[in-house]
Amino acid sequence: MSPSKHEHDDAVIRVYSSSATTSQKSCPTYLAAKTDYSVKRLARKKFSRLANMAFSPFNAVLELVENHQVSLDEAFSRLPLRGDTARDIAGELIPPLHEGLLAWTHNAVRNYLRAFEEDHHLQTATGLGSAGPWVRQYPSSDAVVNSRTWELCTWGRGYVYRHGGDTVRELRIPAMGRAGAKRRADAELATAAHVLATGSCVDRDVVDREPGPYRGGKPFPLLPLTSSSHAAALPSRVRLVEIGCIDGLPRVLYDDTAEAAEAFFVSEAADTLSALRRPITEIAGRDCLDCKIRSECRRLYSAPGFLDIRDSSRPRRIWSVTTGRYFSDCPAKAHFRALGLPPDEESEKTAFVRRGDAVHAWLKLLHGRKPRRPCAPGDLPENPDFWSAGEWTLEGEHARHGAAMLAAHLEVCPFLDTAPDSAAYPEQTVAADDKHADVLIVADADLLYRRDGSWVYRELKTTAGGFVADGADLLTWYPQLALAVLLFKAGAIPAGPGSAVELELLTPLGPDIRVVDPNSTSVQERAKDIIHALTRSWHSDEEYLPTPSEKACSRCSYQRWCPVSPRNRPDRSAP
Repeated sequence: MSPSKHEHDDAVIRVYSSSATTSQKSCPTYLAAKTDYSVKRLARKKFSRLANMAFSPFNAVLELVENHQVSLDEAFSRLPLRGDTARDIAGELIPPLHEGLLAWTHNAVRNYLRAFEEDHHLQTATGLGSAGPWVRQYPSSDAVVNSRTWELCTWGRGYVYRHGGDTVRELRIPAMGRAGAKRRADAELATAAHVLATGSCVDRDVVDREPGPYRGGKPFPLLPLTSSSHAAALPSRVRLVEIGCIDGLPRVLYDDTAEAAEAFFVSEAADTLSALRRPITEIAGRDCLDCKIRSECRRLYSAPGFLDIRDSSRPRRIWSVTTGRYFSDCPAKAHFRALGLPPDEESEKTAFVRRGDAVHAWLKLLHGRKPRRPCAPGDLPENPDFWSAGEWTLEGEHARHGAAMLAAHLEVCPFLDTAPDSAAYPEQTVAADDKHADVLIVADADLLYRRDGSWVYRELKTTAGGFVADGADLLTWYPQLALAVLLFKAGAIPAGPGSAVELELLTPLGPDIRVVDPNSTSVQERAKDIIHALTRSWHSDEEYLPTPSEKACSRCSYQRWCPVSPRNRPDRSAP
């Protein structure tokens, strides 16, 4: 980060527990800039016409109910709807809600509150009340950290109570769908437990009187531990509980003494958080969407005009082929996906999709080995009737078909004719930034590798059907190939004389390989037409109205939230 961006050296470094978890695709420099409030945006952030943070209205309603003594029906009635202006609710500005988000919010809040009523642990507690937020603040005088004030924070809703002989601080973390659907890393849990065990309670009265400076990076005012407030006293026990907003079921993530929470933090999170102070790498990808210092990034490829759209007035968004496909089906469906609303799992992850995901996961592991080597018969599942890869487990016919697809891959493995030391990146994200449209374009290559000095982009597809017919327009059938061609053309992937865009189609009967030349002018023009057709309407749309059709609705996994679907609507009249 450039020193010129540090406009306020007294601003806090504020780290939420979720930032303690990183992946191979997370950008350390983005995370450091995000948590450092002295780093300011170079351009003013543009706001969407509709709410794009799903949990904001959810939390606003619960704030009114739990801390402002507003009835649930009254709290719901204060949410702004399509056509309204944004409203300040409990100190947070809430833009109008899409009808689908409103449906999810009604469902989620009721399920969250129901989880309290049915929680056997809380039924034996006394003095239950909402509390927090708590913050573990390391003041600037603490030389162990550095000269800046650091704050560790949590996301979720806090409560205090007594249970047996313990004083308990509990953090309830809402999950969009079912509790436990996604594993939370130990570093995230350890950081949250540490904040609950040792943190001080924010003086909400002071913050509510003038919230702006604190949101902008002024250290939070904290209540002394000797305060008469029940929430200020340090606990003897801490609990982290995830609540599924789709079903109201709780899942205990952590429950132990304050002393154990400290040991947990030291062993699982302290080193991860220390690394935030010394970011040394930049990784282009989805983090580039909201990065405050992306204009200085050495990794994000600048591609003005990529989408042939000259309109940067819209809110900054991210686009992928999946976005385009969903929007073509129905704009509302694309919006629900962008919000992260939970889809119907059975229609979203069919047996065929799970099989394809398992095949992808198996090959990702093989292609990530070092030194590089071709996939061989010994790399296939030992039991073709039952095998697992990643989070996917297959059995029976689907397992056998998947194993046959992996066997078919052996004939066309890209490492058959590449040197062992050639660069290869499985599941590689490629990003390009179109400043003219203010859109981040991303593609996830199943494999990006070098062959004879030139980069090759390979897309993997699985099917139980036949091969692609000769003469089929591959770029239309598989827009991922068209996007890859344009990424080569723009320079986001360096094009060499031997560069290629490959489609590897695996079937139980054998493999099929198709090759597209990204250096061909006619191929580039065709790719341009396909991608631009997928992006023009999407870029100009800020309403995301549903466009029902028999074809789109029959396979839509978001019908539960759709305002025009008669099926699976939340029952808002339920108590």
